[in-house]
Formats: sequence, structure tokens, C-alpha cells
Amino acid sequence: MSKRLLVLLIVLTATLLSLSLPLAFNAEAGVIPKVIVDEGFADGYPDYMHFDVPPIMENGRTLIPLRALCEQLNYQVFWDSASQKIEISKATRHIVLKIGDPVARVNNLPLPLDLPPREMGGVTFVPLRFVTEVLGKNVYYSADFLDEPTIWVTTFSLLKPEDVIYLEQEDPNFMPDPADESGLSLVMKSNGETPRGIRLGDTLQKVYQTYGMPQNDDIDINGTGTITYWSPFAPHSGFVWSMIFTFDQGILTDVTVWLPN
Repeated sequence: MSKRLLVLLIVLTATLLSLSLPLAFNAEAGVIPKVIVDEGFADGYPDYMHFDVPPIMENGRTLIPLRALCEQLNYQVFWDSASQKIEISKATRHIVLKIGDPVARVNNLPLPLDLPPREMGGVTFVPLRFVTEVLGKNVYYSADFLDEPTIWVTTFSLLKPEDVIYLEQEDPNFMPDPADESGLSLVMKSNGETPRGIRLGDTLQKVYQTYGMPQNDDIDINGTGTITYWSPFAPHSGFVWSMIFTFDQGILTDVTVWLPN
């Protein structure tokens, strides 16, 4: 294994071991995690959210400004000052919250919250768990990704540490891509398999079921094309692993992994 790749593996291992996301995590006092909201790559590379009012830490929990987060996720937000209620809507999803009330209503069904919404300085804050319990998004957390606490909020499934940290040029399942002179890509051998047991010849449906929703989905109606999964990343840094599955009429023909650059 090259020295450069070894360093990347060590860094990735150390920074991603916490990505199962304890939604009430222990953070250093006064350190506010950076937040990355990823709703897909159609409009360019994902970036950090810039809150007019930053998230706050309280008893080891992160509280996020509700309106800024929801609008980033393309929800409409309406505030009724008389009733202290917030209505959030997008397509067929309608959510009602009330300041101080630990029960939200989602499409008119009650849903308990671990902490009620609260108003501070004219801004409504909700706990990070709200993102998964009410908005239905995936949330990943690392205490020290590239030396700073970071939260990813995404519709998509990110690669787990065990999906990528095993990769090295001598791995029995993968080999350097002979068509790539940069040395940054590996291809799965004909008899290889991914850590989750995916092999060439498996179906598109099996990969979807195994890995979840991909960030990039370029499959046509005949089941031909590619889907791509990313690891957690720092925007614009090049520090990201990607795993690309290629299909021909719904059958897996190639798996390529790109290393951080």
C-alpha cells in the first residue's frame, strides 16, 4: 500500500468511526458542528449551510434553526404568532409544530419529539433528531472530520466506514484500474465482492436494497447506466470516496471505487 493511501485510510478510519450518529452526542463545550445539507448534485457540489443564527449546543444536543433548515430542504414554512404554531409543507407532507409542545402532527397524525420546539431571539429551534423523526432525512455525524465536528443531512445513503477503509491496492477483491493513470481508482475483480456481499451479476434491485438511495442515479428505463454512492465529505476538498456501480439491463457489470484526491 502506498504511504499516501495509508495516511488517507488512517484519517478516514479515525474520523468516521462515529458516523452511526448518536443523535444526542457529546460535543466540546462551545464547539458548534458545521452542517452540510445534501439534496443532490444537480445544482452543483453540496456546501456547508450558512445560518443567519448558528445552531446551538445544549446538554450535548444540537439545536438547529428550523426555518433555515426547512427552506434548504425546499419546504415552505409558515409562522402564526398568535397561536405560536409553525406549519411546514412540501408536496403531500404537512407538519404542524407548536412552541413548547413535545408532540408534532405529521399529516394530522401525532408524533412525539424528544425536545419541544423553542423560540429564542425570534428564531425557532428544533433538536437535530427532528430531521430524522419528522423530515425523514438521514443524518450522519463525526466529531472530528478533518479536525472539525460535522453533520451531514441527506436524503441519500452515505457509504459507511467499513465500505471503504478496507480498500487497498492489494485487496483480493479489487485491483488498480488499468485505464486510470492517476492511480486513484480501483475496479472490482470478476470474482470479487464488496464488503456488503455484492458481486458482478447481481441485480440493480439488490444493490438498491443493500446500499439504499444513491446520490447519483443515471439508470435508464432499461436498467442500463450507473449509480454512485459517496462517503462523508468536506465540500470542495476532494476528500471523498465514491463507489460506482455499472449495470447493463439491470445486471451489475462493473464496480469502480475512486479514492480521495
